[in-house]
Amino acid sequence: MSPQELINAIELSGGVLEAAGRVDRLRYRLPAHAATLLDELRRMKPEVIPVLRRRSFTHLLPFLGKRVWTPAGPATLERLEDYALVEMPSGDRVRWYDAAGVIPYA
Repeated sequence: MSPQELINAIELSGGVLEAAGRVDRLRYRLPAHAATLLDELRRMKPEVIPVLRRRSFTHLLPFLGKRVWTPAGPATLERLEDYALVEMPSGDRVRWYDAAGVIPYA
């Protein structure tokens, strides 16, 4: 089973998955009938987290190269992977692993 297939199986069962924190945290909620997927999720956790992170940043794709707001202030969105890379006005580049921390300017 691939990471995407596991994510799909969990979500189709009514479960919820979310990459949380900076690097290696995963939040999940599984219904009782899907408990058999938990062992597979634990085994594949390192492969599942980047897939979830990339998915959480897709709403920012139209804003690549444009100004965004971050907890550190305004910046320019440079790259999206399993994180968002922004360039601050000072020239410093910062990675944000929480998609909620990068907000497009209206």
